Amino acid sequence: MQPLPPFRAQALVSLFALALGACGGSSSSDFISTTDVGQLLPNPEGGLFFVDLHQNGRARSLRLAETSWARLVDVYDIDANGERGAEPLLVDVPVRPDLVDGSDHALEADALGRTVLVLQHPRGTPAFEGALRRAAQELPSVPPKDDDGGAAGPFPFVPRNAALVLRFDDLLDDRAEVRAGLAEAARVLVGYPPRVRHIARVFFDQGHGGLSAAGFHPTRVVIDVTTSPLEPAPDPLPVNPVGLPASLVTTPLPNVSVRVATREDFGSGVFTVLRNLGGRAIDPLENGPRDAGSPTLDVVRALRSGNSQDLHNGFLLDLIAPSLVGRWAARVQSAVAVPGERGAFVLGLAFDTACAKALAPGELLETGAGFLEVTQPSAFPDGTSGQIDEVHVRARGALVPAASQLLGGAHLWTSLAANPGVAPACFVEVLGAASPAPGAEVPPEARFRLRFDEPMAPESFDPLESLRLFSGAKPSATRTVVGVVSASAEATTFDFEPALPLAHVQGRTERYTLELVAGARGVSDLAGNQPSASLASIEFALGAAAPSLSSGGLSLRFTSPDEYDPRPPALDHPVDSPRAAFPLLLPPLGSQDITPVGPDLRGLFEYDDGSRTQHAA
Repeated sequence: MQPLPPFRAQALVSLFALALGACGGSSSSDFISTTDVGQLLPNPEGGLFFVDLHQNGRARSLRLAETSWARLVDVYDIDANGERGAEPLLVDVPVRPDLVDGSDHALEADALGRTVLVLQHPRGTPAFEGALRRAAQELPSVPPKDDDGGAAGPFPFVPRNAALVLRFDDLLDDRAEVRAGLAEAARVLVGYPPRVRHIARVFFDQGHGGLSAAGFHPTRVVIDVTTSPLEPAPDPLPVNPVGLPASLVTTPLPNVSVRVATREDFGSGVFTVLRNLGGRAIDPLENGPRDAGSPTLDVVRALRSGNSQDLHNGFLLDLIAPSLVGRWAARVQSAVAVPGERGAFVLGLAFDTACAKALAPGELLETGAGFLEVTQPSAFPDGTSGQIDEVHVRARGALVPAASQLLGGAHLWTSLAANPGVAPACFVEVLGAASPAPGAEVPPEARFRLRFDEPMAPESFDPLESLRLFSGAKPSATRTVVGVVSASAEATTFDFEPALPLAHVQGRTERYTLELVAGARGVSDLAGNQPSASLASIEFALGAAAPSLSSGGLSLRFTSPDEYDPRPPALDHPVDSPRAAFPLLLPPLGSQDITPVGPDLRGLFEYDDGSRTQHAA
């Protein structure tokens, strides 16, 4: 799928405008000069923006000029020392999905998986503008297709975690009441056929638009099908870092539909529609496929989301390795707003456990009033009190809390990859333990929680292979703890839970080891990337005061899928070569008793001494 080069796209839009003028539509004289299109200008409201082709808000009807998909990033520059800037220059910028690290660009991720684009040039230089322009232009476009079942395929593909970008041919009315109703004016439906609402974050693109007498106005609307805790709102959205549901591999039909309402309908909950500055709405007859039967006369764009048979497993290109994340308890003891800097604060912070460090720019502090981003390197915490006198932060998201709302309990979110010298136990949470301090004794009923900075593949977490708990020096058939690994709904948090409480003799402090295995049998993210930093094996000691408990398990693991098949009727397969080569050393089996292919045979068995009656199958 190759988008048109910018000069061709602009030419086509200009020709379309001329045609509309000839048949009673917008006059071509309303369009700004094409020499202005593409300029990078300061936004009077802060940041920068590219000038889009528009009609100064005077078009006779609004037109959806293009639908495309992209990766969303926050954009930073670097200073004279090559360090990342403290503040993002642009937020929620759609950029090319094929962007990779190079001499102009570096992609990073924070502790909650939000992607950051660091342009490798200082702001205000021609190199910076060129790098930003190359990143933000030529997005993959989506051809117009209907979702009514009558349109011919193939249907446009969109990765499951991509953002959708709607570009219009005029400056949009972006008053507060319009912003509040934007999620109803532009909706996403999923399913076969697409009729189920997908909760998405919908907002105006502040990086593209134009200037009028009243200031900057956007020309684009962005639909972010993923949501994270970093995007607070008056009505917070469910956290969904994965995005759209996967399409079926058995059908080429569309399972995603973008709906843009062209008229209000209070019964449908659509109280506002997109309009230009002159108050003109979208004409449903001039914007391609539409649903004439919908009460809001929707303009329609049908899509097929990615699945496991698509490139990158159906997701955006992902070359950033996942990382384990620590969530360390702390307290905000003081908070002062920085005069003249909206959302900026200076905090007094104290850590509650031995998991403590000097804070670095980009790290996240979770408070009762939302997430804050660290903007400057801090001093090291005091060795006795764990206190840091000055921590410079800024509020994330559109809502800025009062300084008093930040006081009290907090948690620092930081990645293992950025803290190789920190104790590995700081990146594992022991549920049920009396103390969160690393090295603290744990109860026999403990569960173990690992967090990652992006969604992981749940099927890669195996309690016998990739995430395992065992007693003694190394795992074995009888020392490996039988348990299950469960994933959170957003697939960023994983719990290992023993099927039975751990074996213990009162008065002793038995030791168990938790191991996150690296390599071919290790865990991976949804794109198949393995963690950038491996977690060293972590020892935990059971509390000596806990009551005695006798339990255990037996786990069987095989190196190949060549096992006996006890199920009738017998399968007719040739005898495998090892058995044929050593007929006297192995049991005398006929050809019907051997299955040379198939899944690994694994068994999980548990027992206790009768003092407890609970068992797990």
